[in-house]
Formats: sequence, structure tokens, C-alpha cells
Amino acid sequence: MLDDRRLFITLAEAGSLAQTARLLNVSRSTVMRRLNALEDTLGLTLVHRAGRRIALTDTGRRYADSLRPIFESLDRVEQELHEADGQLRGRLRLALPFLGASRFLTPAFARFHRAHAGVVLNIELARDVRHLEVGTFDVALQYGTRSNPDLVAQQLYREQLILCASSAYAAAAGAPQTLAELQGHRVIMQQDLDGRLVPWRLPDGERVAAPSASAVTNSVVVAYELMLEGMGIARVPRLLAADALESGAAVHVLPEVLTEAPVLFVYANDPNPVTRAFLDFMLRARWSTAPASQSGPADAPRSDAP
Repeated sequence: MLDDRRLFITLAEAGSLAQTARLLNVSRSTVMRRLNALEDTLGLTLVHRAGRRIALTDTGRRYADSLRPIFESLDRVEQELHEADGQLRGRLRLALPFLGASRFLTPAFARFHRAHAGVVLNIELARDVRHLEVGTFDVALQYGTRSNPDLVAQQLYREQLILCASSAYAAAAGAPQTLAELQGHRVIMQQDLDGRLVPWRLPDGERVAAPSASAVTNSVVVAYELMLEGMGIARVPRLLAADALESGAAVHVLPEVLTEAPVLFVYANDPNPVTRAFLDFMLRARWSTAPASQSGPADAPRSDAP
């Protein structure tokens, strides 16, 4: 019965039977069977069913809201007991931006897991992490200024967005030396969450006139990879481009075109032991936004970090 209630909380957060099944590593039919059993036991209708789609009833929503703090308290007690015993166990729910360049963070996540093998990382990509519902995640990675005053924000590093081209492209087309010369080049542009082109800017905020794009994408990683394939000049995070710049596969062009913004971890007040350990691990790493020859996370994070 207790496990069925926890399953229902997962269903309420996931919003679908299929996603719940994936999160719990069970079949969709198992999720449905246990949900039916819970409703039969309670004598309540918790969800509306319409084919493969479900929606919480008003009763189901109130039940989920009541159960959530109970399980959070239970998880916290168990985590604190494991922590006191020298073992960190539990689940860490990470929300990463769907459009963001968080790819270089995954080695740090793997290091954290090696240090705390009893922690299960539940990593979800969210289209817009600015509007996540409190209680559905433990830590979210957010670019720019914090938008939810109910959450605590800790800066991980300051991200620099720079213009890069592949060495092959620069050799064939020449690297632009001035903003005027940029007009004769191919460029790869990005779209924001609303489908609008993201302008390139100077440090003072002034827009840079860019030529018509040869490619447009809503993924900074795709823009980076197309740049490496020689499709044109792209604006990419310095940390993402660090290896290509160091190896010579890419070159930094027009360094005056630079945008800088904070990259934050946001989380609820009074984080549980697993969340505290993760934040401590990540925030003690030495992240660098040095010039291209030194860019990238300096020991990110250090292999000797706990």
C-alpha cells in the first residue's frame, strides 16, 4: 500500500503512465494495475482516463499534494540515517535545460555518482526550467537571472558565449577581422523558447548585425556541431568549445562579440542530505571562464572532491 502511494506521487509528477513506468523501471500495465488497486483501496477516483492520456481529478490533486510532504519527510529521515552511517542513499532529481549546453557537466555528474554510488540520478530535460513546479525537482540548472524568488540560487560559474568557426571553414573562407567582414560569411543562428532568433551582442548589450543564417536550430549543441562540420560561424559557450579550441579544430573569431551570463543551480530551501552533498560537490569545483587557451572547467570538478 505504501509503495502504491509512492507510485501515485511519481505519476502525479510525471503526468503520464509511460513516463511513470520509465522512471520506476516497470511496465505500463504494472503502473495501471497498482493505480487501480490504490483507488479500490481508497474508494476514490484519483485520475481521469482517456486512452493513453490521464489527468488528475480534483481529489487526486489534493491527495498528491497531501502525500508529497509526507514522503519528502520520510526520504529525508532515511537519507539522514544513511548519512550518519557514512552512506549516502536516495534519489536526486536534476532538471536540465533542454536547449542548454549542459553536455560538459555530465562527467561531473558521473564523478559524483562514483563518490556516492547509493544515489540514483534522475536527470530530466525541461523545455523551460524557469517555470518548474517546486517539489518536482531537487536541483535545476538555470541560465541567467533567477526568476522564482521562492528558490535558492547558487552560481556555478559565469558562462561566456563566443563566436567560433571550424579551422577548415576559416582556412577556406577566411576568419572575419571586423564586424563588417562578418556580413560575407555563413552563420548558424539559434532560436529561443518562443522560436525567435537569438541576437548576437557586444558586451555592452548592443546588437550585432548578422548575415542571413545558413542554419537555424533551437539547440546550442547542434549549433556547435554544425560549426565543427564547417557550416559557418556559430555563437557557442566557451566551455563547450574548449576542447575544439585547444586542439585547433576550431578558432575563436571576433572576440569583441561576447555575451556573459551566470549559470545557476536553483533549489528549494532546506535541501535534503543528497541535494546538499551534490551542491557541495559541484559548487566546490573550480570552473574557469579564462581566455580560450585556458578555457574549460579547471579540474571540473576535481577528482579528489568528495
